[in-house]
Amino acid sequence: MNQKIIHSESIAETKAFGASCARSAQRIWALTGNLGAGKTTFAQGFIAEHGIASPVLSPTFTIFRVYPLPQGRRLYHVDLYRLESESELINLGLKDILSDQRNIVLIEWAEKALHLIPREAIWLTFEHELPHGQVRITQSGVL
Repeated sequence: MNQKIIHSESIAETKAFGASCARSAQRIWALTGNLGAGKTTFAQGFIAEHGIASPVLSPTFTIFRVYPLPQGRRLYHVDLYRLESESELINLGLKDILSDQRNIVLIEWAEKALHLIPREAIWLTFEHELPHGQVRITQSGVL
């Protein structure tokens, strides 16, 4: 497995990294890291790059946000923070969402769905660094 470390000096850089990842052919992104580490900021850049103009908020309470894309595709922004078990995720349809090749899926708190996420997913771990606003992002997987 390849591993690369990216340093972001600001929110704008984290969003720009998200936008650059959105231009890849990769369709499943597993995001991990503590609260406030940059997962949603990354998602904001990623989703905006797909032409979604509405404000991007973490779906902590709704669990899923679905954005329609051209040609019948969908972008799912998933937040697993409040969930306790993989069986809850299966009941919510995550397995079906991940298996549909038309879907692009961003999963925050992805470690809670470890056994459901396909091997081809790109894992990004977000860590706070000092001074305030800096983030270290560790990428695992091949782009």
